Formats: sequence, C-alpha cells, structure tokens
Amino acid sequence: MIGLPLVQEAVLALCGPSDPVEVPAGRAIGCVSASDVVSGVSVPPFDNSAVDGYAVRRGDIPAVPAALPVQAAVLAGSPGEAALWPGHACKVMTGAPVPAGAECVVMVEETEPGAGDRVIVRAIPGAGSRLRRRGSDVAAGDVVLPVGTPIRPGVVAALASIGRRSVLVHRRPRVGVAATGDELVTEPRALRAGEIYECAADMLAALVRGAGGVAISLGVIPDEPGVLGETLAAAAAQCDLIVTTGGVSMGDADFLPDVLASLGSVRRFQVAIRPGKPFALGLIGGTTPVLGLPGNPVSSLVTFELLVRPAVRALLGDPRPIPIPVRAVAAEPLDATDCPDRVSYLRVITDVVDGSLSVRPVAGQSSHQIFRAASADGLAVVPMGARIDVGAGVDVLAL
Repeated sequence: MIGLPLVQEAVLALCGPSDPVEVPAGRAIGCVSASDVVSGVSVPPFDNSAVDGYAVRRGDIPAVPAALPVQAAVLAGSPGEAALWPGHACKVMTGAPVPAGAECVVMVEETEPGAGDRVIVRAIPGAGSRLRRRGSDVAAGDVVLPVGTPIRPGVVAALASIGRRSVLVHRRPRVGVAATGDELVTEPRALRAGEIYECAADMLAALVRGAGGVAISLGVIPDEPGVLGETLAAAAAQCDLIVTTGGVSMGDADFLPDVLASLGSVRRFQVAIRPGKPFALGLIGGTTPVLGLPGNPVSSLVTFELLVRPAVRALLGDPRPIPIPVRAVAAEPLDATDCPDRVSYLRVITDVVDGSLSVRPVAGQSSHQIFRAASADGLAVVPMGARIDVGAGVDVLAL
C-alpha cells in the first residue's frame, strides 16, 4: 500500500490551473483569483464619521459639560464642510464626511441639545475616536486581492469597495461524473434480483459543485469495456477532469484500469486509507485526468474529500488545494484498532462543548452505510491501529 500524501502528489501533478476568465465578482464564489487586483482609490475615500454625533476638536472640550455652537449638519452623501470652525461642533451622521480640523466624534448619546444652536457635550472623547480616516482600510496602490486568493463573499465586498465589479479568476473546471456497474438502477422502479439503486453519482456531482467545479453527468456506464471506453473518450473531449465510481478493484468486472490504459495511461494504487483503498489515476489523450474511486458510496465520499476535492481546487488555481484539518476533542471513543495498516477516516458529528470542538462517531462506519454517513459533518483522522479515548485530541476534516 501507499501513503495518501504520495497519491495526492500524483493527482495534483496532473491538475494545473485552468485558463483565466473575467467574471462578475458575485458569480466567482469558490473560484481563485488569477491576477493581483490593485486599488486605484483609497477606502474610505475621505475622513468620515463612524457614528451619528458631533465632530469636534478635543481642545475645545477642556471639561464637561461643554456647550459648543453647531456650525452645520452633514448627512452621508453630502459634500460636507470644508473645515471645522474654531470652538464649534459639526453635526455628522454615520458615513458623513467630517470637516478638516476635526480630531474626533462625540456620539449623539453623549450629548444633549443646548440653548439656541448649541450642543452640550457630556463626555470627553479620545483622540481619533469614532473617526474613520481616509485610506484607513485601503490606500490607493494597495494590492487588495493577491493572485491565488479564493473568492469568498467578503472578497466580493472588498472589490466593490474599490469600484471593481468583476474579477479575473481561473475558469471553473468541467468535471464529468459517472457511476459504473450493471447492478445500478437510476429509474424509480422496483428492483430486480441483484440490483441496487445508484446513490453515489448525484452525491459526487453535488460535491464537485461545492468544491467550485461544474458537474457534467455521464450517467451510469454498464460493465462493458467498449461502452466504458467510448463514454470516457467522448467525455474527455469536453471535460477538464473525469470522476468515476466502481470498477477499480480486483474483480472480474473491474474494467476501468484496462480501459484507461487503452485510452492513454493509468496508475493503480492501494491507498493506505479506510475506507477507499482501491484507486485508479488515468490520463486520457495526455490532457484529461481520470480519478477512479471505489464503488461503495461512503468510500466515494471519503476519497472525494481526500483526492478529488484537491484536484478540483488545483484546477481552480488554489495554491493550497489539500484540505487542512482542525483539532478537536473526542466526546466518545474513536476506535480503529481493527485497522493496523491504514489510516481510518471515521465519520463524525461535530459540536462545541465548553468552547472546544467536540466530535463523536456516527453509528455505522461500514463503507456501504451511506445513510449513517449522511448525518456526519466531519472526518476524524485516526492513525493506523489507534484508539482515541474520550478527552483526547484528534484531527478532523470538515465535510
């Protein structure tokens, strides 16, 4: 058997970033920036108030209460006052420009109306308090989006704040998804002897979309080498990556490795993980990688997270495509003592207990128990043959 890192390395070697395209920023969630974005403006573009209140000079409030005449009232969106008159206050709303010379803003809650046009200030503000200076978030010339940054909702807002509504990203990869096997049924009909309902392909397509790719359904391919080869060859002409389930083990009907060899090249792995040991890595026409996952649905789920997701993220240009685990505490024992030669990825449910991430295994850890795995939101990484007792730490990958 071979360790997971070496297999991940072999997969990523075939998955370079896709071509860059300019897309609306709001539609780029999950993509990765293909170039630096430099701001041509400062954010904020002018000094403005962080609260509703009064812009003042601290020296004009030697003690409180202090009564100051109000020179003007400024709303957000208005050009504002050029300068603050000595000994005066300028009423400002949140986001309104503050006049030159203002050193801080007194919140309206710390004031009360005075006689005539005066305001009574009842708190001495700190220097610079509640005042947002020009360029305090972004200065003109700053790189606001370095190349290789995943696009998240906050990035969309940051781009909009400098007037950018589109972004250059690596194109979403087209990922063909196929299940293989004569026993698989997709129609809503009664099963015949030996048949099962196909359940992995739709899951994998959803996972592809969640990883940032575009899923292309290739349907269920029967256990016929000719049909399998024709389907994969046609898919390679339109896909950047192909993912299959089934047909990669040592059975008489496991044709995928031989078919991939006839279409280009193939490497077969026995990966030191549970579930998901058998894995095929092919390359069709020298350009289209094929990731052959095991057929059991839970094995497909786990190997997607460990091998397919990194491939999709690498095609998107993500500089860190391999998922990074977080540390958690076992709320119940996590037992893999029956698997001394492989790392176990136990399906777990996470919770927060006393401020720490806590995990407990779902009931039913066999590779065919997709119903049990469906409730999991994490994979606990248990070393070969290990048992993690209650209260001990464990690495967890998010699902």
